[in-house]
Amino acid sequence: MAKQSVLNQPQRGLTFDDVWAALMETRAHQEETGRLVKELTKNMGGLNNRMGELVEHLVSSGILNRFKELGYTFDKMSRDTVVIGPNGDRREVDMELHNGRDIMLIEIKAKPAMDDIDDHAERITFLKNLGKYQDNNVYGAIAGAVFPANVKTYALKSGFYVIEQSGDTVRIETLGGTFKGKKW
Repeated sequence: MAKQSVLNQPQRGLTFDDVWAALMETRAHQEETGRLVKELTKNMGGLNNRMGELVEHLVSSGILNRFKELGYTFDKMSRDTVVIGPNGDRREVDMELHNGRDIMLIEIKAKPAMDDIDDHAERITFLKNLGKYQDNNVYGAIAGAVFPANVKTYALKSGFYVIEQSGDTVRIETLGGTFKGKKW
């Protein structure tokens, strides 16, 4: 016969042993819930990383041609560049396009948020004072698979090119050809 839960037994006077058993049963349920939450969090993180990889792939596949249409001729692309400043400060750039004169620093997110725009502006400001970035024209872009309208507007007002998924390729928002990215 299966053991009946202490919590589901008929009403009678509770003993210390009954209360203790109920507490231990609750504790076991909480530990199992904690384990499941931890496993779910790990799986969601993995899914988010995979989504990021997919967006990076979509962006990288046609980005050189998209910027060429805007007058930028980049001949090199680097991904996941880590730059270390003089005090050991680290900054990572998701994608960097360059040609020896111009550098486009691209932050790639599945769904960019306002904080991502601010973080990228801070990153570019930091990098502009280092090595090769000092001697080149530096521009910024934010790429995403899903772009909330307010985030897109904020990115453009901040001087960033906005790169959006469009079918099986990407498009760069130029506000009908009137937008020119900020030179940092």
